[in-house]
Amino acid sequence: MVGSWSVYGIAVWAASWRHGTGDIRNDVGLTFRMIDLIGVPTGVAIQFVAIPLIYVPLRALWPTTFDDASLQRNATDLVDRAGGFSIVVLVLLVVVGAPFVEEIVYRGLLQRSVTTSTTPVAGWLTTAVVFTIVHFRPVEYPGLAVFALIVGAAAMRTRRLGLPIAIHVGFNAAGLTLALW
Repeated sequence: MVGSWSVYGIAVWAASWRHGTGDIRNDVGLTFRMIDLIGVPTGVAIQFVAIPLIYVPLRALWPTTFDDASLQRNATDLVDRAGGFSIVVLVLLVVVGAPFVEEIVYRGLLQRSVTTSTTPVAGWLTTAVVFTIVHFRPVEYPGLAVFALIVGAAAMRTRRLGLPIAIHVGFNAAGLTLALW
């Protein structure tokens, strides 16, 4: 994760200096307000309510493809490989690092860039597709797509990353909690 995040960081920095103002926080909308904290329980609700509902019809049509084990395999594999102190590191990476880095890259850089050259809706939809596909887990695509549309809509609506990051934190924390249980 840290290796790819370094590449992401360099890309965001370069884009800010080359095409933006050089102030990364301003260029990607990296600001927080207290109201953004509503995103944490929102992300939890998405993970525990919205995502399971999305898979109800898919499980009815393809029960072995969309069973719980298949859907949770990625998170379970991460947890199984971690133990002791590495669980703490895993929690920090998944619950803090990933939401922060991914929202800066996808909603802050990509969505804003596509929006600048097209429309807000095109930027939102394009970023949701890229975010979903980049996770390389086709069984998770339906849930990831809905999640990406929600955080993308939050970024589009607020024109800031505070709310999308908070939603992502809640979503990942709930997903990791499921894997740890």
